Amino acid sequence: MTDMTALVSQQMTARVPMAATLRLRFLSVTEQEAVIELPDAEEWRNHVGGPHVGAMFTLAETATGALLLANMGDLLDVVTPLARNARMEFLALARGDVTARAEFVDDNADEPTGNRIRKQIQAGERPACEIQVVLRDSERQTGAVRIDWAFAATPRSAQSGH
Repeated sequence: MTDMTALVSQQMTARVPMAATLRLRFLSVTEQEAVIELPDAEEWRNHVGGPHVGAMFTLAETATGALLLANMGDLLDVVTPLARNARMEFLALARGDVTARAEFVDDNADEPTGNRIRKQIQAGERPACEIQVVLRDSERQTGAVRIDWAFAATPRSAQSGH
């Protein structure tokens, strides 16, 4: 596990208790992508034997949060990421462990999304971004999620810990 992966794993499980509840495994986190796994567990299977949609959505949302944290974790005292829209598509019934791979939708070599967002935050602007997530079991892609994120100024009371 890389240092960034370990750091993001610790911070995400502390900030998002549901990630710890589901025992999500942080496999790899970089500024370009986050890969997280939901281990197969009977207690969060649905009526057809696959993982419950709530568990899969939490996996996907946590992967997007990990990607944001990797890119701007040091700015969370200034801005708070807020999911403003999400779309989830089901392609096949997942079986066993499910992996989520999150990447910025509009990332490019000229101006990586993380850099653009960081610059906009530092300039006092309110950036937004879209992150796509591919959900896979061991055999195939089982779903896709897109989450639109906005960034709001962190209230002063949250900055000071009150």
